[in-house]
Amino acid sequence: MRPSLETATPTRIVIDSIGINTTITSPESTDVGVLDRALQSGAVRYPGSGLLGESANMLIFGHSSYLPVVHNKAYQAFNELGKVTRGERITVYSDAHTYTYEVTSVRMA
Repeated sequence: MRPSLETATPTRIVIDSIGINTTITSPESTDVGVLDRALQSGAVRYPGSGLLGESANMLIFGHSSYLPVVHNKAYQAFNELGKVTRGERITVYSDAHTYTYEVTSVRMA
């Protein structure tokens, strides 16, 4: 018998090599206003996208701002994301587990 995989909602993302360490919220609604408010506290997992432990794509998004004065640091959550390179580790936490991923490719869209 194959063991079942436990799925979990992400709560934090850390990429030590580029200094990213921010919370992740998972709102229930895809309403733009709800998502916009969630971005005020860090990164956001798009509702309906995959969960940790699932064989599915998870969409996590956040702000980046290079303005000289930013009062809410959540608006700089992903500032250095463009510096991530192949082979680096991304750690995503849930309330009960830690998941570590390795970057296999990087492309600019």
